[in-house]
Amino acid sequence: MFSLLLAFALSANLFPPSLIPQPKSYTLDDPDDTFSLTKKTIISYDKSVEGAVDVVNYFARIVRVSTGYPLTINDAVQTKGIILKIDSSVAAEGYKLQVKSASVTITACDSRGFFYGLQTFLQLLPVEIY
Repeated sequence: MFSLLLAFALSANLFPPSLIPQPKSYTLDDPDDTFSLTKKTIISYDKSVEGAVDVVNYFARIVRVSTGYPLTINDAVQTKGIILKIDSSVAAEGYKLQVKSASVTITACDSRGFFYGLQTFLQLLPVEIY
C-alpha cells in the first residue's frame, strides 16, 4: 500500500517539501494526518468544469500504470478519496490542496488548477508512483 505522508516532509527536514512550482504558501496542520492511496480509492470531480474529465483520466492513468490501482472515477463530488472541488474565489490556474486521513481535496476554479493540484499531489507521493 502506498501512503501519502506529509509528515515525511518534516522528518526529512524539507519544510516545505521540494515542489515544482514552489507553492505560494504551505501549512502543515497535523503531521499525523496521512492519506492512503489504495486500489479502492475514488477520485471525484465536478462534471460541470470544462476539461476536468480529461485531467482526472490523465491522473488515473498515471496511478494505474505505476501502482496497478484502477481508481474509480465519479463525476459527482464525494466526501472521501481524491476530491476535485470548484471554487470561483480561487485564482485562475491556482489551487488549494488539503490532505486528511479520509481525503485529498483539490479546490480550484478551473481544470488547469485541478491539473496543477494533481501534479503537486503526485510529487508528494512516493517516488515509485511518479
